[in-house]
Amino acid sequence: MTTKIHKDKTIIEGIDEYKNTSKEPLTYFERLMDDVVNRTSTAMDQSHCLKVMECQPII
Repeated sequence: MTTKIHKDKTIIEGIDEYKNTSKEPLTYFERLMDDVVNRTSTAMDQSHCLKVMECQPII
């Protein structure tokens, strides 16, 4: 499966579906800041965050 990023949408080869989410609110960063302030994990749990960091190349 190939993913192509265009100006206003992401196309995944083999899937003919496009969902326009441009009017949806972006709540992730609001929840992330709330997590930092309140020491909670509503935006992303710690195990997921650590797994993502493992996948990042060291520059």
